[in-house]
Amino acid sequence: MNVLRRLLSALLVLAAVALLPVALTGTWLERTVTDTDTYVDTVAPLADDPAVQDSVRIRAQAAVVSALDPRRRAEELRDDLGGRVLRPYLGDAGGDLPTGVGAYVDDAVGAAVRAVLASPEWPELWRAANRTAHETVMAALDAEAGEPVAVRIDLAGVVRATLDLLAERGLPVGRGVQVGAVEFEVADSSDLDRARSTVQRIDQVGLWVPVAAVAALAVALLVSPLRRRTTLLAAALALPALGLLALGLLGARSVLEATADPGEQRELGLAVWDALVAGLWRDVAIAAGAALVVLLLAALLPRGRRRPSGQDQTGAISRV
Repeated sequence: MNVLRRLLSALLVLAAVALLPVALTGTWLERTVTDTDTYVDTVAPLADDPAVQDSVRIRAQAAVVSALDPRRRAEELRDDLGGRVLRPYLGDAGGDLPTGVGAYVDDAVGAAVRAVLASPEWPELWRAANRTAHETVMAALDAEAGEPVAVRIDLAGVVRATLDLLAERGLPVGRGVQVGAVEFEVADSSDLDRARSTVQRIDQVGLWVPVAAVAALAVALLVSPLRRRTTLLAAALALPALGLLALGLLGARSVLEATADPGEQRELGLAVWDALVAGLWRDVAIAAGAALVVLLLAALLPRGRRRPSGQDQTGAISRV
């Protein structure tokens, strides 16, 4: 009978350990990735990340400069700005008016964008843009596969704030200036098609996997005739399972780094990835720490000694 109980207990421990990486990943997805409020709170600190700010600055600056079209409007802008402001730029340009005006506008727009990114308004603009993007992602994941959907973070708020600041600083921007969409793509249709099945599958199992893992371990301890050994077995097997999950996370990051476009786009993607998986890394560390504590306590605490059965019988005979 004890042999069957030991076998059943070992099988249940193996099941619990096999479910552990899936349980941690599923809980992380439900808690962080698929919940809009939690997602926004997770990526909100990226507003101060240099990679994010560089990506936003490059796109916003290029869009505003293109809309102002300083080379075509060189004479108009010269009359509005005055020769004294443009004199250093015209000197550097060898007297060429379009080149000098273009250089001035590029510097002025760049300074304005940097000022917006350093302002108290920027974190809220970043949060709002990410909230809209995440809602679009979740709607796309719920849609049918194959629908042409791309998810982008819209920087219209940054552009508006930049134009307002330029106007305050004396650069004429209100004469019919129309800035097109300023955004960077987070995922295209192919990315969403690959993620859709995974997210939908995790959504179907929900929290059942963590519950099943805990239940399997609890039943294993309940039926085991040697609960100390069963606990040690679970802790010992949990460490390699968590190690495989950690290797998977590192591999996913390496793939992202290798396949993303080089430059600021890749740095942005890695920054977002690191922010998102920070919670999963924390869960892995906590689980691994708990397993190590169990193993350490088992090594330090003395084992209870069982008296040989013959000793009890001898004592009983002597008393008789």
